[in-house]
Amino acid sequence: MKILLFANTSWNLYNFRFHLIKTMVSMGHDVHLISPYDEFTHFLTEAGFQWHPFLVSRKGMNPIKEIKTIIALRKIYSEIQPEVVFHFTPKCVLYGSVVAKSLKIPKVVNTISGLGYLFSLPRAKFPFLRTIIRLFYHYSLGGSNVIFQNPEDMKEFIDRKIIHQEQGFLIRGSGVNIERFVPKEESTGIPIVILLSRLLKEKGISEFVEASRLLRSRKIEARFVLVGQIDQGNPSSISMKQINHWVEEGLVEWWGWRDDPEIVFQKCNLVCLPTYYREGTPKSLIEAAASGRAIIASDIPGCREIVRNNQNGILIKPKDSQILADAIQKLLLDPDLRRQMGMNGRKIVEIEFHNPLITSEILKAAGL
Repeated sequence: MKILLFANTSWNLYNFRFHLIKTMVSMGHDVHLISPYDEFTHFLTEAGFQWHPFLVSRKGMNPIKEIKTIIALRKIYSEIQPEVVFHFTPKCVLYGSVVAKSLKIPKVVNTISGLGYLFSLPRAKFPFLRTIIRLFYHYSLGGSNVIFQNPEDMKEFIDRKIIHQEQGFLIRGSGVNIERFVPKEESTGIPIVILLSRLLKEKGISEFVEASRLLRSRKIEARFVLVGQIDQGNPSSISMKQINHWVEEGLVEWWGWRDDPEIVFQKCNLVCLPTYYREGTPKSLIEAAASGRAIIASDIPGCREIVRNNQNGILIKPKDSQILADAIQKLLLDPDLRRQMGMNGRKIVEIEFHNPLITSEILKAAGL
């Protein structure tokens, strides 16, 4: 069977879909990938996957350019002639589904991995644009199978009649390699607190830095580390100037993007994600749990799927650096509690989030 996967970055396909792609190829399917070229493309081509370049602007809003994008996308879909298409990330879901409808492609599987930037803002902001996007979703998702990564997002789409209930499939996250991410004993010395994420305001970066400032004033010794890349394609990205300012002030270290997150988690003592972004189920938190690390995360959709409060971590009120600092302090001062939470998190991942299980659920949702 000829299968096509479309995402707005090669990074997305490599980081979140690699096991799924590899499994479909091993099943004998003719798998094609579409994404813009980036520094992760070579991981896909070196694995022997059939990759096709396609430029899609993540922040473009010019109607004429966007219509041209849809026309160009229709051309490449027509050339490949897939029987099944998978769409990831909002614009790819919307545009890809419109093209798939026009070509009468038999099976379309759309993944809603969080509602993203626009739906992270206060509801009073951009209400007209939100309405337009919901209508666009309603049209484009019609007739497709839709995978959600948390129940709140699925409920919102069903309650607002964007999709019918029978279209929705709840699959929490994109899976994790539990042989790559394994628990290791914490290193001694000054404890390290990690925030691994794209460097967006809504990921709680400022709150993390402020928590560092608060704990320093309390004479709590710790190294606060940001791990991730600046997301130039997102209007909410933290600037390099701001990061340098925080680093010079001694509040955080910045390790940049790392292709060895398993080593990052082994080096740290505690993982935080004080996000208020509309997450799906954050992969970094699943990887942290698989690595046997206690987690502090916001009590919001997505994070609640992996963080069980006071079991494998602590859920906190978002946008509150004081509460975040208190939670970090509690776990920094109690290594036994951290260790127990880490063990609990590993067990949760082994049962609920490992790669073969998640891939199997995705293939089932696609009828493969």
